[in-house]
Amino acid sequence: MRKIRRKWLSILLTLAMLVGLMVPFAGTAAADTTYGVYRGAFNYIDADTNQSAGYALVEAKDDTNNFAKDGAEYVFATVTLPSGVKYNKTADQNSVGEYVYINEDLAEATDFYGATSNSVTVKVSADTTTRIKFLFDRDKASTLDVASDFSGDVKATVEIIGWNETEKKIVWVESGVVTIAKVVAKDVSVTADDPEVIQVGSGKSGATITIQETRAGALAVGEAVYFQIETPDVKFSKEPKVTATSGMTFNPRLNGDSLSEPTRLLYFRVDTPSQVLPAKITVELDRVFDVPPSVTGDIKVTVYSKKSDGTKGKISDTTLTVARVGTVSVAITDVKNTGGTVYAGYKDPQTVKEGNNSAEFKLKATGGNIAGDKVVTVELSAGKFGSTPFAIKDKDGKSLNWNIKTYNDGKSAWFETSSGYSEIKLTDFSVVVDGDAKAGDLVVKIGGTAGASGEVVIGKIAKPFTVSATAPQIPYLGQGQAAGDIVITEAAAGTILRGQLVLELPEGITFDGMPSVKVTAGNIDAKRSDDTTSSKLVIDISGESGLASTITVSGIKYNVSRSALYGDVVVKVKGDGEKWDGKVIAEVANATIVSPTKRTAVFNIG
Repeated sequence: MRKIRRKWLSILLTLAMLVGLMVPFAGTAAADTTYGVYRGAFNYIDADTNQSAGYALVEAKDDTNNFAKDGAEYVFATVTLPSGVKYNKTADQNSVGEYVYINEDLAEATDFYGATSNSVTVKVSADTTTRIKFLFDRDKASTLDVASDFSGDVKATVEIIGWNETEKKIVWVESGVVTIAKVVAKDVSVTADDPEVIQVGSGKSGATITIQETRAGALAVGEAVYFQIETPDVKFSKEPKVTATSGMTFNPRLNGDSLSEPTRLLYFRVDTPSQVLPAKITVELDRVFDVPPSVTGDIKVTVYSKKSDGTKGKISDTTLTVARVGTVSVAITDVKNTGGTVYAGYKDPQTVKEGNNSAEFKLKATGGNIAGDKVVTVELSAGKFGSTPFAIKDKDGKSLNWNIKTYNDGKSAWFETSSGYSEIKLTDFSVVVDGDAKAGDLVVKIGGTAGASGEVVIGKIAKPFTVSATAPQIPYLGQGQAAGDIVITEAAAGTILRGQLVLELPEGITFDGMPSVKVTAGNIDAKRSDDTTSSKLVIDISGESGLASTITVSGIKYNVSRSALYGDVVVKVKGDGEKWDGKVIAEVANATIVSPTKRTAVFNIG
């Protein structure tokens, strides 16, 4: 009987191939899934015997929820494993239920059609079958034997054949490929970050060690992971801090506590293995080493593991260089986005940006990492820092929550470094620049004990507006003396903020009548304020511009009293209101006081 079934299976497969070549119906290509939906689930497994994989599933695709389509009365469903992978045991009529589910039930002997060392075929009724699930379960006979040289994904091919029993013919064929396992070359990997460069002494740090499982549960209950210092005379004076993902727990728990007695060997034992996903174990060597003066060069630690019975564990001896006794140089590099402008006289902090990109530069170490517990100072050439002076980020762009403090009346800031970083980036500089600051480069000066020093131009300081005027001569002591028009020109659209512009006259000078205020370019909302007095002209700014604007003050006449000084009549211009710091931003002379006896000499020759 079995020989007859295998003969029929061979005939069916041959017919399926011929139909695929001759008849243009859907399902002949692997990517075409007219009749079934193919899904799979995978486990991480070893290249070894008796391995538990996931499953391969095909479900009826359309709304009728069965395979009785286009004349199919029965369905032959076959799963085939790739080369290098086979079943631990070949299926038969008695064990087929350990290999296949039909709908929600175990396959029965009558469903079995044939099997080889790497395939199983069942025959089921098309109108009552909605799903066929092939198992590869560690508790069943359907576990897998994987060749020692196999690596990568284990892809199973599921083929379904629609069979018309009445007419003895194939009516359709289709297949899908699903991943049921991933074979990992190594269960656990051990790596370390770049070595810390340290000096001799107590409480020295090393690079962070990462222990990464490639499959969940690779480190089993009771497996102990050891850390052996290889460098002579170096000892642990403190525990490393060890943390893990995926629910893994340890005993003893290494939490970074001080040790009562320095040692060269530490370990932890797995209490609870990882669940579902592989665990990532992080070992932070923060201030854990005592390094006496006899030590030079590399400090090495070997990581290995032992099973609960004392035999070799999943982690082979892996020796890592975690620190190096020596010196590190730190330089200022990668200066970017320094074409931005900050405007003098604004009360609120401004972020130094070129377009949408913040000014930035890096402090980068050569020969190791930037030393921990060192100080970096940052001093502005003008202005002061905002409440958050700047951001500090690592080489991957992740923000570092290091405490930045200001001093020198806010003009300078400092922070303390942490170990483990080969470079850091300073960016998002927040500054406030006084109205009376000079226009020009905005510079930060780097100093401190971390090794970096120098100056960096991070942007430009500019005035939000400029002021110009003509300066006619007017006599000392007089009323209604005509002065030059004052022209206030915005640096860019929106740089004159809401509030007021105040034009203050020098001592001994007052207005004779009220000057005219007019917007002569752009669309700023500006007019003379009722707050204007005889010694100051106030301009209300009730709407910021969308186009760079010009305000012209004309019809200016001065009364000159005895307290006035000879020379230029200098008008001081500042911003006032919630958005301005109230300091003088610009000055302009729009008249020159001369002696009333000053005469122009005329010489006649001849």
